[in-house]
Amino acid sequence: MGCDLAGLALVVFYLGAVTGAPDLVVRPLGGWNAQGKYSELSESSRRVALGSALGFQRGWTLRIWSVCCAVADSAPSRAHGLFAGKLCHRRARAIHSSSSAAMCQHPATTAAILRPSIGAKSPIFIKPILVDSFDASAPALLLSFDQSRYLFNCPENTSRSFVQSRVTQKNLNSIFLSSCRASHSAGTYGMLMGLADGHKQSVRLIGPDGLRYMLACGRLFTRRQGMSVDVDEFQPSSSLEQVFQDHLIRVYALGTWPRDQTHNHSQVRKRSPEAATASCDGSRKRTKLDSADSEPSAGGRVVVSEAQNSLPEIINDMFRASGTSRPHGGKNSTPAYSYQKLQLPDKPLNTDPVSYLIIGPRLRGKFLPEKAKRLGVKPGPDFAKLVNGESIQVDAENLVTSDMCMEDGSAGSAFFISSIASLEHLARTTLPDPESISRASDGATLLAVYHFVHEDVVLDERYIQWISKFGSEVTHYLSTPSHSPNLFTFESSAILQLKLNLIAPNSFPIPYYSLTPALQNPSPRLQLLSRHEIFSLNSTKPTSDLNPQIDYSIFSCSDRSELVAKLAIKPGLADELNSMKGDHEGSLVRMEEARFVDQIMVTTLGTGSAAPSKYRNVSSTLLHIPNRDAQGLDFVLLDAGEGTLGQIKRKFGLAWKDTLRNLKIIFISHLHADHHCGLASLLQERSRLDDCAPLALVSQYGIYLYLSEKSVIEPLGLAMGRIQWFNSEHLLQSSDKSVPTKRKLQALISSELEIETILVDHWGKCFGICIEDKKEVWKIVFSGDTKPCQALIDAGQHADLLIHEASLGPEETELAETKGHSTIDQAIQIALQY
Repeated sequence: MGCDLAGLALVVFYLGAVTGAPDLVVRPLGGWNAQGKYSELSESSRRVALGSALGFQRGWTLRIWSVCCAVADSAPSRAHGLFAGKLCHRRARAIHSSSSAAMCQHPATTAAILRPSIGAKSPIFIKPILVDSFDASAPALLLSFDQSRYLFNCPENTSRSFVQSRVTQKNLNSIFLSSCRASHSAGTYGMLMGLADGHKQSVRLIGPDGLRYMLACGRLFTRRQGMSVDVDEFQPSSSLEQVFQDHLIRVYALGTWPRDQTHNHSQVRKRSPEAATASCDGSRKRTKLDSADSEPSAGGRVVVSEAQNSLPEIINDMFRASGTSRPHGGKNSTPAYSYQKLQLPDKPLNTDPVSYLIIGPRLRGKFLPEKAKRLGVKPGPDFAKLVNGESIQVDAENLVTSDMCMEDGSAGSAFFISSIASLEHLARTTLPDPESISRASDGATLLAVYHFVHEDVVLDERYIQWISKFGSEVTHYLSTPSHSPNLFTFESSAILQLKLNLIAPNSFPIPYYSLTPALQNPSPRLQLLSRHEIFSLNSTKPTSDLNPQIDYSIFSCSDRSELVAKLAIKPGLADELNSMKGDHEGSLVRMEEARFVDQIMVTTLGTGSAAPSKYRNVSSTLLHIPNRDAQGLDFVLLDAGEGTLGQIKRKFGLAWKDTLRNLKIIFISHLHADHHCGLASLLQERSRLDDCAPLALVSQYGIYLYLSEKSVIEPLGLAMGRIQWFNSEHLLQSSDKSVPTKRKLQALISSELEIETILVDHWGKCFGICIEDKKEVWKIVFSGDTKPCQALIDAGQHADLLIHEASLGPEETELAETKGHSTIDQAIQIALQY
């Protein structure tokens, strides 16, 4: 009785010659399941080609890898035999088995690696989604085939850059992260939810150890049904090691030597305290997280109960392939809804980024129809299958594979992504020479190396010598914050800002940019990577960028008439702009004579809802409050959606660090991702600065839990005593902890400021905030996300400024009611009641 291929853990194949065929043929015979029971394959399954038999998509070719041969009398010139193969995502393994009498005891003699192949004219492109700039903490590359796409790194603003670049996320199947640091991964939560909302059925996430832990940190706000997320986490090796293989590409990863292992490298600079903390090499202390001013240090172990959910259980519950009802026991009964602290990995995380070698598919040669006919294949649909890399079973004994009827193709191409974060990281890295890469590439030609390294690394003599070993056929691209020009990522938004600047230059200043890198290109071999650079991995001519680089001369144009012409503003509108500009300047003169509260500035860093768009980032608002005693500014941040740090950098230019230093209060209204996914990156950057003011973080416990767990990966500043957390629940007027919590908050920031939270009406628990200065007599109210809410109206009486959400238009009242939002006219009506 036959069995099907599904569920077999080990498959046995027949290896032998087919009459009249020049090559060996492989046919599946049977296999063992996970319980060790052997069954023969059904007749229909025996007719399946090897690629299908192993669970691969079409287009695989066979190379012999490990065979136990048994010589048969019927094969005078070829050996027949059996071999057992087990396949995982890292590599194909041949396993000797004594369970079959037909197998002899000869040692394994040859090797078989499955290598995909595609047509020579199939387009294969690499498109930079992000390059180093104020908008991106790390570059991100998209490798594109017709039927599949692969993303390498997912920093903040990745999703928005897809929109700006007019690049579809369709067929994005796999995301590779160089590390679990926020610089490489902060956009992952938003990207996964966006893919799920786009009806993606499954996505694979690949990265070094700590990847599951990082993803599970976002369980309280990253949840979707209808899409599964498969996480492949690997332990990086100090040499190239295969970590991924599918129907198109094979990927190798390169890690570092352990920190405690000696090397013969030259001495490097001492690590900073922040870098030492981020390495997680310190003692793993147990620390409670329920205190408002405590946090485990990086590498510290949180207290967990015995009934700890495993990370795979949590991730499977975060992303459910199909909708399932929650088990009885209330909202928090499933792992993804659990406020229970995550169990840490068994050993300290190594957060050094890994480098990747990506090997593309073989390129098939020309199809030979006459040869196919001689092998018994009939013209028609079967020819098309052979061209597409499939195999044809012409009869019970003869299997014709695609490569039997094709001219010799090429071994394809490869590229390398070098990710080295510091000189200390470089000292522990054995950079692969061209010969090592060639051996791993199985004949594929290395065409490009992308250098995503620290600015000190690319200036180091060891690294320069390594680059010089590659031949002229290899193109080298460089992207670092210091060597790359600081260009706009979101060019459409910048142009819109320029147009608004024509009306109100003070209210809509031109975002900071720089055409001149801070450091010169250190080598003529290196090309500065442009976001508009499309690199072809085969002979196919690359398509043009759908979003070509803008002409930056428009931002320095001093002649208003010339600028209007360059912006293609319609005739007649220019006069209207001049009139509007005059009205606006008159209102500014009147404001200069106003009260202290009118000197408070409001910067909208993001006004979008749910997901970033071409022209608008997600929610974040910055208040600039004059500090008369210190002759400077204090800052209050209201929500911090993904990309907030980049928006602050564009707004304040080279003075952005002072803004972070003087940040006094961060308020996060609720747990929805679009309101706080930029917070970890901002805090991580701030933790690296000296002379920072004390910072009060006001949020729900879920936000603090998320940040505390993320601090295991890299320091965010909570353990340094720079940040104190205040529970939004305890600042409600009705809370019995309100008075002591307010006193503690005033002691940290100012005795003149009184802060009160308001429970507003949104889908899920959400808070607004009221900030009042008793000395200067002003009051500001921020709504968070809410439907029209009487509690907010009552708390905000006599407010000088109301910042109220207005997510939907006047005609969308029903939708606003369903989603817990307000329409524009509802927000106006609330303001009129103050």
